[in-house]
Amino acid sequence: SGVISGSMRMYEYNCAPVSASLTGRVSGNTLVLEIRGMIRSSKGSLTKRGEKAEEDERKAAEAGENALRLGLTDRQKIQVALISQGFDTRGVDGTFGARSREMIAAWQRSRGHPATGYLLAAQQQALLREASAAVSKFDDDERKKADEAKRKADDEAKARPAPPLAPAVPVGPTPTAPAPQVSTAPASAFD
Repeated sequence: SGVISGSMRMYEYNCAPVSASLTGRVSGNTLVLEIRGMIRSSKGSLTKRGEKAEEDERKAAEAGENALRLGLTDRQKIQVALISQGFDTRGVDGTFGARSREMIAAWQRSRGHPATGYLLAAQQQALLREASAAVSKFDDDERKKADEAKRKADDEAKARPAPPLAPAVPVGPTPTAPAPQVSTAPASAFD
């Protein structure tokens, strides 16, 4: 007879991490094992201990995504990439609302990553690489829109009448009053 103990990390079908500890004892020809840990229910919720670990992982992923400093166009490209991969964000507005977060989490789950709803740098690169054709088309469409907007602004500027010119101002020295005339005639005796 003896005691066995240890810990292991198991994965469910959707690859969400599940940690467990294993203890057991041997008695004669019988092995009795006890497994304790975070177990995902059929509805997908975790036990309280697991919820804390999941929340910590989500916070770390959120900080990782914030470090990427994603701009509006970066977020739009991610939404385009998700849609092209079958994860419908219901629009490409560059805002990561609840639906975009759900679709990021679904994409992460499908790729074996923890489903936090926040992208890490490597995940962002992988997603954009997987959807490179759709992202390239988005870039081309955005360039065309910008070119069209510039062309329209130029056409409108040409169509506007020129502003009226200011009255002409003489160029050169400012005119002065004429100098008094001095007579060169001889002085008369009647002066």
